[in-house]
Amino acid sequence: MSSSGSSASLAVGVVTLMAGVVVAYGVTAPVPASASAEDAVPLTTTVTTTVAPAPAAASAPSPFAEPPAVIAERPVVAMVGDSLAYSVASEVDAQLRAAGTEPVLDVAPGRRIPVRGLEGQISAGLEVVDTLRPLQPDVWVVQLGTNDVAYEPLDQSRYAFWVIAVLEAIGPDAPVVWVNVHRADRPAEAAAFDAVLSLLDSERPQLRVADWAAVAAAEPVLAPDGVHLATEGGGRFADVIADAVAAALAA
Repeated sequence: MSSSGSSASLAVGVVTLMAGVVVAYGVTAPVPASASAEDAVPLTTTVTTTVAPAPAAASAPSPFAEPPAVIAERPVVAMVGDSLAYSVASEVDAQLRAAGTEPVLDVAPGRRIPVRGLEGQISAGLEVVDTLRPLQPDVWVVQLGTNDVAYEPLDQSRYAFWVIAVLEAIGPDAPVVWVNVHRADRPAEAAAFDAVLSLLDSERPQLRVADWAAVAAAEPVLAPDGVHLATEGGGRFADVIADAVAAALAA
């Protein structure tokens, strides 16, 4: 927040939303005149379902359209993400397994929180939460917001509604690691979204923010668009997520 007054205003708005949020999402959003950087990046596979499969030539694990029938007796980590996670799914999966967990990734380019992405081809994050919830994950990782802040005007109350909606859909029984947002092309929107996450982190013990934005701002981990990952950024991105998951499990 830029001032104590704006922080107080946001806090009041968030408290109001927390009291009245209902998980029934027919949210619509305007489409901007130009696509976000997320959508402008060429994909390595054709997306024909609501969950994009990993490219045939890649070693990334295929996201699950349906929860798997059997999960090993290790802490289950369910991850819902967009193209950042999709581009380095193998590294994220490997880091989470190295941390002693059983990851279930549902990650896809263009994913948004309340609405379908890529002209309806990619399921919304809230839909994916409903799909994965029967697994009863021990930890959730949410890596969403990057596309939402590109498509929506800056509105912290709306951002707060989205985040709270996801937390309510997940339920109170497992910690949630939320990877915050860095966009060089939308710095004000990204900072406003991250401020909402920070406030909710301080108010909700369930929530833990993985501070990717700080890493992205300080280290050479991004592609030239200032949003997506450079080749050398994938491992660092996976580290940030795995470290936050380990901390959540140890808490």
